[in-house]
Amino acid sequence: MLKPSELKKKNFTKAVRGYSTTEVDEYMGYMLEKYTELFRRNFELEQQLRVLNEQKSELDSEKAADIIESMDAD
Repeated sequence: MLKPSELKKKNFTKAVRGYSTTEVDEYMGYMLEKYTELFRRNFELEQQLRVLNEQKSELDSEKAADIIESMDAD
């Protein structure tokens, strides 16, 4: 995923009949703010997913151990 710092570093060349640099800068600032929020939220969700996957693996291992134990008891 593209890091917000990479967006912040991006520069564009200026042209004689190009867009208003003020408008572009303002909009890029807004987009950078929103993208940063999404970037952080995505990072948080990836961490939560990692934890949940680890918990699931532990539960699966415990369940498998219980099944094996119950088979040995028979």
